[in-house]
Amino acid sequence: MEIPNFLNLPRYTITAFEETDDAYHVAAEIPERPAACPHCAHGGFVRFGHREQWIRDLPMHGKRVRLYLRTRRFRCKSCHRTFYETLPDVNDKRLMTQRLVTWLGPQAMRRPFVHVAEEVGIDEATVRDVFSEYVTQWEAWRRVETPTWLGLDEIHLTKPRGVVTNVRERTLVDILVDRRKDTVARYLGQLPNRSRIQLVAMDMWRPYKEAVEAVLPQTIIVIDKFHVLKMANAAVERVRKQLRQSLTPAQRRGLMHDRFVLLKREADLADREQLLLSMWTKNFPGLGEVHRRKEDFFRLFECRSHEEVSVKESPPKGRWGFFDAYTGIDWYDAWAYARWSGKDLPTAEQWEKAARGTDGRLYPWGDEFDASALTWIGTVFDQPQLDSVPVWREILTQINDTVPSRTTVRVGINAKNVSPYGIHDMAGNCWEYTKTNYFSHKDMNWPTFFAVSFAGCRVSMRC
Repeated sequence: MEIPNFLNLPRYTITAFEETDDAYHVAAEIPERPAACPHCAHGGFVRFGHREQWIRDLPMHGKRVRLYLRTRRFRCKSCHRTFYETLPDVNDKRLMTQRLVTWLGPQAMRRPFVHVAEEVGIDEATVRDVFSEYVTQWEAWRRVETPTWLGLDEIHLTKPRGVVTNVRERTLVDILVDRRKDTVARYLGQLPNRSRIQLVAMDMWRPYKEAVEAVLPQTIIVIDKFHVLKMANAAVERVRKQLRQSLTPAQRRGLMHDRFVLLKREADLADREQLLLSMWTKNFPGLGEVHRRKEDFFRLFECRSHEEVSVKESPPKGRWGFFDAYTGIDWYDAWAYARWSGKDLPTAEQWEKAARGTDGRLYPWGDEFDASALTWIGTVFDQPQLDSVPVWREILTQINDTVPSRTTVRVGINAKNVSPYGIHDMAGNCWEYTKTNYFSHKDMNWPTFFAVSFAGCRVSMRC
């Protein structure tokens, strides 16, 4: 009785099969004879023995499938050479069907090699070889267009490796062997049409920045949102840890347990968490201030246009905003940013020269004091002639949750407050950091402790 061909291999005829607990064993043969001798193309030949072969096929019904084939050998009547018949649908390099080889590649992309090998009944090395060939074929076929918005990040696969992405399409472009500057620069230099790259988004890994500046000088470098916001939360954590020193043991334990409410977005807090946040921020104003600044900073990333950013910059009720004159950072933040951007903080002498020029003037604008040129607390309240303490105190009493006020002005808003080098607002507005130690008067090229040169800082008039 003829056995139905349930293998879906129409060029074979099944002669017998056996089912066990974990496999199907199928005997099959090829009914057609070869058309001609592969050596001389002569059509006359005779049977000259056979060989038996096991061929692995796709798993079926959760069981392995093994084909038992009797491969016939023939002898040509013309050239007298022997040859074996060709097995259709069988891979030339391996004792398995071509459809099994095709199935193994994608499976090995998604699953561990050992699991795939166990399912089919082959060793792991064979799966690894098939996977390597599949990846090579895929890479030869793949054509990735150079993105206009390119992303650089990293992933840890036994070691840190650079990751290249298409930011606009949100797709992976490539994974590099490591994240060193020369590796990234070499990859960027080989990109086709790299001149079309408009911006590169990255974290604060300096080799990335240096590689992009060397190979793609025309692009804009954008620090990705995650790492920028991470710095804001790190600032909150620094203030929280500084505050611990003045707390009782019970308060320290409470602040440690409740620290998540300071790091979480305020809009995402539950009622109980809102109560905890209110307790910590009201009882410890310094902690409340840094939390408010963190929230204001996060809100900037919710804007979708420049106009929306301008609205966000206006201090909302009970909040201090962020303006062109950046405040709320410590000396370490300023030093780290200068180092990352390839620059440096000025020394006290450099700062003074930038403010006074080389002619020994007392003020950036000259030797005569000019209250209208000075950017100070009176400028903030639009009263440059603020000349008495009672008036000053009267204005300060107007600052509350319903009448918030800026404590700095935009840099460059006062046309008189310009140094000989064209630098704005070197007198007033806010303090500025230098790298000169106030106590030792030596320049700090590496931060050993917090120190700021008083001579290189302008005294802030904010209250």
